[in-house]
Amino acid sequence: MNRQGRAVAPCSLAVLALALCPVPAAGAESGFLAGQEWVGRYRCAQGTTALTLKIVGAADPSAPLRAIFSFGGQGQPEGAYYVAGDTRKSQGVVELSPTSWIDRPPGYIAVGLSGRVSADGRNFAGRITHPSCGQFALTLNTSEALSETARHALSQPKAERRPPEPVTARAETDPLQAAAEAGDPVAQRKLGERYAFGREVAQEDMQAAKWFRLAAEQGEMEAQYKLAVMYDQGYGAARDPQQALRWFSAAAEQGHTGAQNNLGVLYEHGRGVSQDPKKAAIWYRKAADSGLPAAQYNLGALYEGGRGVAQDRPLALKYYRMAANQGYEAANNKVAAMTAVTATKDSPRRRSGTEPTEAELCQALRDKYRAISENMRQVNEACKSGAARNDPLLAIQCLGQWGATGGTGRATVQVTRCEKVACEKASGQPGYLCDFVAGLDAQGLTLPPSYAGMLRQGDLGKGRFVETGDGWLFIPTNGN
Repeated sequence: MNRQGRAVAPCSLAVLALALCPVPAAGAESGFLAGQEWVGRYRCAQGTTALTLKIVGAADPSAPLRAIFSFGGQGQPEGAYYVAGDTRKSQGVVELSPTSWIDRPPGYIAVGLSGRVSADGRNFAGRITHPSCGQFALTLNTSEALSETARHALSQPKAERRPPEPVTARAETDPLQAAAEAGDPVAQRKLGERYAFGREVAQEDMQAAKWFRLAAEQGEMEAQYKLAVMYDQGYGAARDPQQALRWFSAAAEQGHTGAQNNLGVLYEHGRGVSQDPKKAAIWYRKAADSGLPAAQYNLGALYEGGRGVAQDRPLALKYYRMAANQGYEAANNKVAAMTAVTATKDSPRRRSGTEPTEAELCQALRDKYRAISENMRQVNEACKSGAARNDPLLAIQCLGQWGATGGTGRATVQVTRCEKVACEKASGQPGYLCDFVAGLDAQGLTLPPSYAGMLRQGDLGKGRFVETGDGWLFIPTNGN
């Protein structure tokens, strides 16, 4: 979500099995320092996955912490994105939330982390903030693998620590650098990603912006989008809404759904351009019709409020449900609020005002995973029809779903075990927060045997349950 409360791409859940399913870490006082690397593993639906958290900004306790969440390898897809946070409100709990992608594998979404640093400052452990994920555990990397400058910085007293100096790639020994300097726009974009990520070179936003700009000026769509994100967020260059508008527009005209959605955000809120909700609706619709859940949510909000379009609450609910069916949590909350049952003397319900029974809770869980399975079936049918040839987002979903199912595209998820533990009234929201134990049978998904067995056995879960006109709606929560 951006500062005005709108969802900003990227962030979509293609299939349950691929969910990486992306607040506030202070700088020095939480034990984080620019140049540090924290290495370890975390657990999500795709199985136990290698994780490196590279700190790229931790100047003082009052400034937000920035880091790169890098994952995968050893046979699993690799990717990376920025996370940021601030621990001043969390009483020692470090919470990092995703901001923007650097390198996104097909079908993955960005997730956050919530945990604590050990008293000796060497371990960071806690929970991945997504309902399909579990724990993470990281250790500060102080091995010889760290650069000399980084190890020197770590050895200094806190007040004297400085980030390591950037290291630039050398064209004579680096084919990618040579191709980029020769003017290849794809190589320029990939070199920009290398600097943005800090892969094989020191992480350096200004270098990343330089190479993204060179590629963007040659019409490279992904570079245009990433350059726009840097201008929009103020990474590698001063924040510049006009430049963000320019490059989001260029990528959006080429069909980049994330750029289309973000361009809608700029028009809706008048950032870098005169406020124009009608144009916002046009761009949101382009991305929403391509299946981007953030855009579906944003378009639903315009219909709900009658901004840029005629007010239409049923249509708003339709778009919210489309986003919710892809795992978009904010849309789940909207669906719950718009469909919650309000008890009146003229329309009494048998159990209105009371928490769900175990049978009702379990039925809501079954309904949720049935909807996920149906969404996967519809995606597979669309993939087989050839529609992905003219739909880049659908093509990404097809690749992700086929990869998760060993090439068949077919999968179902069923609840095999369900036990209610306890419920309490949700504070400030409709419904009840409930703890439960649930086991899942994921047929057709290529999960590691150990993880598939763990799913079937069941694990403790948490979610919000809201009574609607035709039963109960299950909304997953982070469980923190």
